[in-house]
Amino acid sequence: MKKSAKWFVPLFSLFVMVSFLAGCASVPRLDKSPTSISELREISLGDVGVMWKDAEVLLMDVPLNRELTKNILPFGLCPTDPAMGTLVVVNYPVFPYGNPYHEAILMIHVQTLLGEGWHCAWILVDDDVALIPGRELLGYPKKMGTFTFSGGKAGVQATVKRRGVKLLSVQAKRGAKEEDPAPVFARKTFNVGGLGQMYAISPLLLFNVEEKIKESYKATVHLKMNRSIYDPIAEIISGPPVSARIVKFDILDNDYYFMLWMTGGRDWFLNTFNMRYR
Repeated sequence: MKKSAKWFVPLFSLFVMVSFLAGCASVPRLDKSPTSISELREISLGDVGVMWKDAEVLLMDVPLNRELTKNILPFGLCPTDPAMGTLVVVNYPVFPYGNPYHEAILMIHVQTLLGEGWHCAWILVDDDVALIPGRELLGYPKKMGTFTFSGGKAGVQATVKRRGVKLLSVQAKRGAKEEDPAPVFARKTFNVGGLGQMYAISPLLLFNVEEKIKESYKATVHLKMNRSIYDPIAEIISGPPVSARIVKFDILDNDYYFMLWMTGGRDWFLNTFNMRYR
């Protein structure tokens, strides 16, 4: 090895460290930007003490096409038998980082070496601030869409549109109250991406949240979906919802967050490209 090559790595490392320290000392802070992690946490929790308060969500368990589902799952995740997913439409009336917003999600139920959980294959929001942390930190492949949502004691009516296509419209009628409801998002979640992602090869994340369910009701739903090349979820869902419920809840905090192993690969990247990136 040439002498210059021997010195390159330590000199480069020293340069990076000095640059980092100089940057920390010299970069001015913007007005009202957080100056500590504890202050950032206070901003995240807002005036009401939780990041997402009084969220109203419609959850629909739907059967999935098993072969199509296998094609869009990264290495290490397998569909349940039978293949199932949960189609979710949420209204978040309180969000300290930005405006109230809506969300539509397809979560695939998966089996792994670490137990059963679910994986986010597709998700739309209608607020750009809500898009950023979910996509960059938690591996939710969020894209922007257009929503209508009305809730209340009778039930929920919602539509989701993107790129000129009404992807779904749903009417849900509230039924009997559930005394011991299942979790909403407080489940093992396996997502691809987050910190260090390289798109085709990315970390597999495992995380969970703490939540408080305030009320939960069974629901009967009428769901209509349309196909779109940019959001191909209608092809994956193979039948009408087998069950549904309407829930009001708070998301309190993160429970745990781990990076497991690198996953993805060429085939997964190509198979999910439209769903995640277009």
